[in-house]
Amino acid sequence: MDFAIPSLIDLLPPSEQALIQAFAIRRSYRAGEVIHEKGDSALSVGIVISGQVRLINIAPGGFEQLVSTIQPGQNYGDALMFGHASRTHRALAVGETVVDHL
Repeated sequence: MDFAIPSLIDLLPPSEQALIQAFAIRRSYRAGEVIHEKGDSALSVGIVISGQVRLINIAPGGFEQLVSTIQPGQNYGDALMFGHASRTHRALAVGETVVDHL
């Protein structure tokens, strides 16, 4: 499910894009690798550079429900910055994926 979230990078002027690149920690993930688990408390915003990130809700009994697929240029995790104490979804890499973490 893709909610047509606009590309954060495309919305920013070049000077702010450069700031993100200067401060972000870039990480590469293998296909199917867990980027973070539901309940993790690390505060960061992820910006997908390449590949995709699938956000999954884990229901009681282990049932997995796809919430969204984050495309290159889109971001996720910003809700944590506004009051959530921990991650609300599992994030998985779809294919070889590169994410900038802020």
